[in-house]
Amino acid sequence: MSPFLSIITNVFCPSIRERGHFTYPSGLSGYSINAKQTDNKVLENTTEIIREYSKQIDEVIASFSEKSAKELELYSTIVFVTSSFYQNSWGKEKGEICKTVKGIKPHFSNDTICEAYDDLDTHKFLDAIEIK
Repeated sequence: MSPFLSIITNVFCPSIRERGHFTYPSGLSGYSINAKQTDNKVLENTTEIIREYSKQIDEVIASFSEKSAKELELYSTIVFVTSSFYQNSWGKEKGEICKTVKGIKPHFSNDTICEAYDDLDTHKFLDAIEIK
């Protein structure tokens, strides 16, 4: 298991019982994460949060559920870079953010990065990022 997956499952998902490597019928491999049967208590505690943010959750699902892992990789990098720019008071200029993303993810074209940035910006996902 990768160190990143280990951190995520042990720190952020303490109720996870099984973590195992598996192979899909197509031959691709990945990780399987299965929750415990006793996770109802965790779900009960999150019901209020889910109800409070149901509109935003639905919007995120509608916007990203059809995206590929590669697209989500790019989108999450744009959000990370934009957040970093805010936290460091570097502003939020599209050109600089896209240039930084290109340095991190050189396998994406400039046009693809800018289009993904525009998509996030159009849906106001980047507006939610604030300096903390």
